[in-house]
Amino acid sequence: MDSLTAELKDAGFEIISGPRTTGDGYYESCIIVGIYGDISYYVRCNQMLIENERLLIRSLEIRDLDGLKAIRRDRNIYRLEPSFLLELQGTPEDALEKIRDMDLQESRQCILGVYEKADTSVLVGLVELYDYKPSGKVMSLGYRFLSEFWGRGIATSCIQVLIDYIQNNTEVELITAHVLPDNKASSRCLIKSGFEYLLTKAEDWGYGHLSTADVYTFECSRPSFQTITDQESILPDVRSRFY
Repeated sequence: MDSLTAELKDAGFEIISGPRTTGDGYYESCIIVGIYGDISYYVRCNQMLIENERLLIRSLEIRDLDGLKAIRRDRNIYRLEPSFLLELQGTPEDALEKIRDMDLQESRQCILGVYEKADTSVLVGLVELYDYKPSGKVMSLGYRFLSEFWGRGIATSCIQVLIDYIQNNTEVELITAHVLPDNKASSRCLIKSGFEYLLTKAEDWGYGHLSTADVYTFECSRPSFQTITDQESILPDVRSRFY
């Protein structure tokens, strides 16, 4: 965002504001792109930006193409993940373009890049917020990381910063995560971050047959929150992505 804003300014466009971090976690600039009579036309360029003392989580940019390619090549990542994840569809260039077009507020889902602040040039993984239902106050999250970064506590730190973002920037009351039973490491990360096992259900993970998945939930601290029941009908499904 900083470099894009600088390029537009150098090209002669008037920068109204930014780059700045908004109250809902976006990093944005507002730029006038045309004036007709007394009417000014402007565009708002923004990206999601979430961080803690260790991690930076942000919208993907064109410069992340090589990092996305590296993630796609790491087949260890996808042994226990759905086969239809967006970053695996089509060419890396096509996948990146579709990911960059996603917006949490409009698309009800987004995929963000994860970087360690010690070296923000390396895309270490992806996180996904999906099946966002403001009316139902429910959201699901998913995550995957380069296998060379496993065992470093990145997943747990990432889950915790996402929980903090969701609690402070949305009205979501229930966060869900869906994990295959064999993915013990992921289950441990969720439990360590405050999620609780709710139930096991059959879901379509894109393998040509229904898969058995464990559903974990995190109850956000909301005064109006009502304790959920074990009714599967209130839960999102892992296939609830609209790519």
